[in-house]
Amino acid sequence: MRKRILEVDKMRKRLIGATGAVAAVLVTAATALACTNLASLNISSASGSPGTKLDISGTAYATKGGSDVVVRWDSLTGPVLATVKPDATGTIHGSVTVPADAKPGPHVILATQDYTDAQGVTTAAYGTPARAGFTIGAVAAAPPASEAAATSAGAADPSGVSSGLIALTIALGVGGLALFGAGLAVVARQTRRRPTPATVQNQK
Repeated sequence: MRKRILEVDKMRKRLIGATGAVAAVLVTAATALACTNLASLNISSASGSPGTKLDISGTAYATKGGSDVVVRWDSLTGPVLATVKPDATGTIHGSVTVPADAKPGPHVILATQDYTDAQGVTTAAYGTPARAGFTIGAVAAAPPASEAAATSAGAADPSGVSSGLIALTIALGVGGLALFGAGLAVVARQTRRRPTPATVQNQK
């Protein structure tokens, strides 16, 4: 009987240790993803005319393994306005000129970057493309709050890649908590099932 009790205790300790380790890894990974910055793109003016020269800047671009940042007009396959190399901190500075044939109305300037990992696989760098809006002609009235929020979300991640990583961050956190809770439940059941040693009464 005593041997059985010791085995249950060992099982409980191993389960708690394993569950805690897995939960710690999941929480650490979720925190790392949540704290990673998205790339940004800033322009010196939000409106102007065809041929306008704009100063650009941005942060949080990949350095080691990252390619030069390619700045494009209106789409990921649009005309290239500039190619800029990030510095050691992932910051870019440069200038672009609005195309001479740009039509009146709202447009977008995008900053794209590729990242090649240690295995030689090339994908879009995390947090890219970044983008900034530019209007040819008068600036339109501000959109309703709901539309502005949707636009802001799209600006942060028009390709949907970063949204998927944020969702993964949340899933990892929830999964870690669920795993930890399941481990505690198993330990509780094992504890309730533990047999109670018979009490030996001294006979007089």
